[in-house]
Amino acid sequence: MKKKKIYLGTPELKEKLNKVTDHIVNCAIIFFKNIYESIKNDTSKTLSIDGTVYELTSNTINCLKRFIDYKNPIETMLTEIENGNLKTNDESLASQPILKEGPQAYYNDILDTLISMIETKSHGYKKDTLAKIFLINNYNYILKNIQNTRLSEMISGDIGPKFNKLIKAQVNLYMECWNNCVISLMDVTYVQDGSIKTTLSKSQKQNIKECFKNFNNKFDEIYKVQKVYSVPDTELRNQILSEIKQIIVPMYGRFYNK
Repeated sequence: MKKKKIYLGTPELKEKLNKVTDHIVNCAIIFFKNIYESIKNDTSKTLSIDGTVYELTSNTINCLKRFIDYKNPIETMLTEIENGNLKTNDESLASQPILKEGPQAYYNDILDTLISMIETKSHGYKKDTLAKIFLINNYNYILKNIQNTRLSEMISGDIGPKFNKLIKAQVNLYMECWNNCVISLMDVTYVQDGSIKTTLSKSQKQNIKECFKNFNNKFDEIYKVQKVYSVPDTELRNQILSEIKQIIVPMYGRFYNK
């Protein structure tokens, strides 16, 4: 049986080319859609016991890194989909809002969805302080991987200020546990006739001892709970330790020297 010959420019060839093109467009849209949906619909409940980077975060960043080598064709395709030059006959795919605004919007939607999912997952921790460390680590991981790789060529805008603000907000919330610790060292100055008393009564001395005891107990409790926490990034860890010292050391020193 002879095969039917298809000549260039014939209706048969055009039909076949259109089918191939439709298939390629559908595959591309499904690919971009699935990346977004895999983040949005993440169902994993496995969280690190030390608050380090969530697997979804590293997987998403690694996926975006793989885009780097194909940046031009990927962004051309996203732009063509945005402009309507690449269309699909599949209504369920054609209605995807995630692909309607071009490459930058797509990348930003990916990151915003990841942030939202990380925040949701943080509620899985029983300890609020560990949840804060988890968020700090994840935000910092995303930021550093964008700033220190060629992802910075793909993802523009206010990424630095945006993630620094997120990190700072969580650090401030985390520091509240240390603020509660130093409360024990406050309001212990005794004044008589407008001057600070240097000679204290037995009950006043006992009160100061109780303040020391309460501080030490709270400090030990925090240490016992948080010694398993981890902040792998050296710069970030030193920043947090510095802020803890700024709270504890001056207050403790003033109390001790009274």
